[in-house]
Amino acid sequence: MGLSVSETMRLSRKLGFGLRPEEAIPADFVGWAVSQLTAKPRPLGVAAVRPVNDRASIPPDIIEWPAERIWPLEKQVAEAMALRKGLEALEKKYDRGSPDYREQRVALEAAHFPNQWDIVRRIHQAVYGDAPVLERFAHFWANHFTTAYKDACGALFGHYLDEAIRTPLSGDFASMLYGVTIHPCMQNYLDNWSSIGPNSKRGKYERSKGIQSDINENLARELMELHSITPAAGYTQQDVVAAAKILTGWGYIIDHPDNKFDSKERWEVFQSERHEPGEKVVLGQVFKHGPEALRQLTDFLAANEHTIQFLSHKLASYFLSDTPSTQDVEAIAATWRDTNGHLPAVHQKVIEIVAVRSEARKFQQPEVWLYQALRLSGGDLFYGFEQVTTSGLSIDDYHRDGDVLRELGQTYWIERQPNGYSDKLADWVSPEHMDRRLRFSRLIQQAAHPRLSADEIAARCQVSAATLKLMAAGRNEGDKFMLLFCSPEMTEV
Repeated sequence: MGLSVSETMRLSRKLGFGLRPEEAIPADFVGWAVSQLTAKPRPLGVAAVRPVNDRASIPPDIIEWPAERIWPLEKQVAEAMALRKGLEALEKKYDRGSPDYREQRVALEAAHFPNQWDIVRRIHQAVYGDAPVLERFAHFWANHFTTAYKDACGALFGHYLDEAIRTPLSGDFASMLYGVTIHPCMQNYLDNWSSIGPNSKRGKYERSKGIQSDINENLARELMELHSITPAAGYTQQDVVAAAKILTGWGYIIDHPDNKFDSKERWEVFQSERHEPGEKVVLGQVFKHGPEALRQLTDFLAANEHTIQFLSHKLASYFLSDTPSTQDVEAIAATWRDTNGHLPAVHQKVIEIVAVRSEARKFQQPEVWLYQALRLSGGDLFYGFEQVTTSGLSIDDYHRDGDVLRELGQTYWIERQPNGYSDKLADWVSPEHMDRRLRFSRLIQQAAHPRLSADEIAARCQVSAATLKLMAAGRNEGDKFMLLFCSPEMTEV
């Protein structure tokens, strides 16, 4: 299907983050988008960005991130434990408010905290990456399987996004559901590491010592309510309890003294002495005792028709419009059933539907909108990986790290509710949120060294006459950037 340049540029934002100035406009948009679905994304970014007052420098090259800044899980765990021990020693030596404490804490975090690089690397994947459509699907699933910056989760979040979300995008949903459920990030976020079967060996021992311990239902409830079948499936409290019993024994907290695991066991950790014995029944399905029951449960939930309907609607709502048609949702669901939840096939169907529903519009969340503005303009707003040493660093008068996203109103690097961020227009349209977009549009023009002017971006996107008229009211380049990127055409695509 042939698309006009304006439609191609619009859909490149609706399904991705837009096209950078140096990227060619694809003649076959659907083929271009689908080709990314099974790609192994390279971690691309920039080494450094220029201070605001450095206007003459050559734009930074887009290169691969250094391997030493992408830490495997066992190293992330080891560094997180080292940081915790270092901070405990620091608090014994200095008062928390003292300059010495602050200086030493900065040094400790620079040496042992991977999260500061993980934050910027995720940003770089969206702004500089060569598979923006795949990255948008990664954003969708990361929000669906929400974890948050809480205790051990923060140190392991980068690994979670890479290996529990991005890597499974080339496989099936059932495998993703299982991997996410047992990942230490999710186990810690929803406190399943502390869940102990009351009739397990550990449970009986603690009871004999007068210690209160029991199952924790948090992960079991969210696994069913938010991650798969939803309450529409009619599950009961007894089903939640049974699922929680299946989950007993899974997971650990990274710095607990009882956890002396081999490095290979950091992700798939099952402690049989904490597992509730006996058969469990969830929605009429019987699950036997042991670690195999969890994979059987997640496979059972993944194949459930309520899961298929829920996630097909959620995908259509996120990528197409707030109110997708029954016909479009069913087309995605049919592909899901035909392929047993093979994600590249399901995502391809989403792309094909979006490409033919030219009348549909979707309001862009703040984070997505910001990355789109940076890709389209070629702006470099965030730190390069060589500049990430501490949250206290500023290369000019503006901190260019994850705090930017916090100020914009949407960041993944905070503790938040397990239902994630809304993608609905009504939840993002307010004077406060629009004021933020106005200010950030000006910031990009003033501090991000955009490669294209507002007029050049408008010409490349072939924006409408209404948007050109709106831009004509601008008195300077900052005004034009603001009017372009806050126009209806750039906020609802």
